[in-house]
Amino acid sequence: MRTSLRLLQEAVAATRAANPSVVRDTFRRSTRMSSADAAGRPEMDTKYVVVEVPYTALPTDVHRALREVGAVPKKFPLSAVVHEPVGGTRKASLMTRYHLTAPDSKSGETMYNVLMSRPLFAAGSARASAQPGRPAFGANGLKNEARVVYTSRDAFGWVDGILRMVSRNQKPDWQASQQAAQAQRLGQLPDAEWALAPNMSGRRVLLRGLPRERPIELVRDFLREVGVEVDREGIKRLVNAQLGSRSALVVTCKSVADAHYLARRTNKAPYLKGVMGYEYMMRSHVVW
Repeated sequence: MRTSLRLLQEAVAATRAANPSVVRDTFRRSTRMSSADAAGRPEMDTKYVVVEVPYTALPTDVHRALREVGAVPKKFPLSAVVHEPVGGTRKASLMTRYHLTAPDSKSGETMYNVLMSRPLFAAGSARASAQPGRPAFGANGLKNEARVVYTSRDAFGWVDGILRMVSRNQKPDWQASQQAAQAQRLGQLPDAEWALAPNMSGRRVLLRGLPRERPIELVRDFLREVGVEVDREGIKRLVNAQLGSRSALVVTCKSVADAHYLARRTNKAPYLKGVMGYEYMMRSHVVW
């Protein structure tokens, strides 16, 4: 058995030495990204890249950092930087993902190579070596710093895949309730068209801490009492977090000013304290 295992290891080592692309593909898959985003086929369109950055980074921060490290040209558009959609899997994490669209495959490969050696928002990333394959940080390669992979999907397909996966993995009773909500067009789950609607930056508020399965009309009445009017389709219900006892909504306001006002009025405030008591403490922030 030991002899067979040693022969197998030698055969694998010989294959890697004869085919450098195997080593390269293995190196690319070593990042801490979802396997659904990664791509090991060299013939795929490589102009789409997904990068993982700190949760607090705004699209403008990522856009500026990409130019600072030399990953993109100065005229790289902000519209090519797409944030992970609100409505994805709710989990505790200090990181978030951005989808980047390069003008062509060659530019995408350049972006990938630079980000592999100049991780965004890492100390000294703007001064690090940009030579592909040469780690700029840490003695254990780039596993803890460079979080970037290729993806075969454009921005719309990437966002749509994330949101469909969340809906598909829910329990049958939740899916039935969402079908009923969709029939009434009240509080249904977000979709890709909603997530990528133009001119929505700063107009949406993520409101958490409400009682689970609270009817949308009651929430609408509560918002009206707070002083914020929303459209009929201005409220989207998010999938409940695992083992969570609270629900979350995304409220689309008519202006950026209304969104900031709603966030100030509801953040760290009890939900209907006269009726529900002080058990339900809300948290809210503006989504950019």
